Amino acid sequence: MKLLLILFFVAQVLYAVENYELFGQFQSLYGTTGNILNPSTEVLDRKKVSLGLNKFNVGVTYGLFKNFELGVHFNLKELTPIKALDSENLERKLDELSFHSKLKILSGDGLNFAVGHMRSIVYCVFGRYFPEFYDITFEGGVRIKYWTEPGEKIKIFMSLLQTQSGHRFIYDFEDTNGLNSFGWRFLLSPEVALDLFLNDFLRYRTFFDNFYFGVSIVWE
Repeated sequence: MKLLLILFFVAQVLYAVENYELFGQFQSLYGTTGNILNPSTEVLDRKKVSLGLNKFNVGVTYGLFKNFELGVHFNLKELTPIKALDSENLERKLDELSFHSKLKILSGDGLNFAVGHMRSIVYCVFGRYFPEFYDITFEGGVRIKYWTEPGEKIKIFMSLLQTQSGHRFIYDFEDTNGLNSFGWRFLLSPEVALDLFLNDFLRYRTFFDNFYFGVSIVWE
C-alpha cells in the first residue's frame, strides 16, 4: 500500500494532463498494446518498439508502418528447449509463441477504431475518450475465432479507463472466460510504465496467481 501511495504522489508531481496519449503505447498481458487483458484501439508509432515484462509474460511489439503494429508474446513458464531442428520441435515451439498484429483504421474527435489478429482470433475494438467527463475512456469490441464449437465463436470484451496526470485506472471485462480485472498503470517516464493488476478478481485463488506486477518500456 505504501508503494502505491508513493508512486501515485511521484506521478502527480512530475506529469501533466497532456500525457494521456502516452498510456496508449504500453502493453496488455497478451503483448499487444492495450490494457490488462483487452487490446486497445491504439497502436505503436512507426519504428517504435515496446517491451512488456509482467510476471512470466513477455511481449515484444514493433510499429512497422503508420497505424500498424506486429509482435510476439510468450510465457516464460511454458517455454521448452529446442532439442533438435525437426518438424516436431519446431511445431511445438510455434505453439509456445503467440504472434499478433493490429491496424488502426479510425482516429479523430476522441473516437477510435482498430482491428487485430492474435493466434486463431481476429478482433475489432472501438473506443471513445470523454475528457469533459472525468477523463473517462470507454472501449469495447468482439473477438471472433476461426474455428471452434458452435455458440462459442463470438465473444465480447470491454474496458473502462480513468486517466489522471501520471496514472490510469483500468477495468477490463473479457467474456471468453468471464474474466473481470482491474488495476493501475503508473507513468514513471514518457517511455516507462509500471503495472499493478489484479486479474480475475471475482474468482480468487491465491494472491500470487491473481496479482500481476510488471513494467512496459518503449523506445525508438
